[in-house]
Amino acid sequence: MTMNTVNNMSTVNQPELKQPEKAVSSEDIDNFIVDVFKETGHKISKDDPVISLIFLNQKIQKKFSNELQANFTALSEGFRQVVSSVENDYIQRFKNIVETCGDLDNEIKEKVEEGKNDLKETSVEVKEKLTDDIIELISGIKRNQEKNKQII
Repeated sequence: MTMNTVNNMSTVNQPELKQPEKAVSSEDIDNFIVDVFKETGHKISKDDPVISLIFLNQKIQKKFSNELQANFTALSEGFRQVVSSVENDYIQRFKNIVETCGDLDNEIKEKVEEGKNDLKETSVEVKEKLTDDIIELISGIKRNQEKNKQII
């Protein structure tokens, strides 16, 4: 095989490589070079490898910034959901407590009314017994007086 044949074979087996599109526009590079000159007074060329590194660094920072923003957004949403869930749980607990307190309030009112009624009934019974005892005592005193009159 000749060298020409080997070169042809190697190009046949490899896919055709395309030049990648420019990641940064010429205008951005020109603006950067002007900004550097304005700030430092140093002239740099478009082919300076530092320019590539700076724009690569900007791309990397932007990518990580976007990822960080996406993660922060997801984390914030998750936090909101947790807070909302906890908030709903506490609202329901509060409603249950208020309902229970309302039930207890009703029970207390019922017991107070029952106590008042029991007290009234007891008061009536005590008055009746006291009245009966007083009548019996007065009757006994009258009988004793009549006996004493008969004896005198």
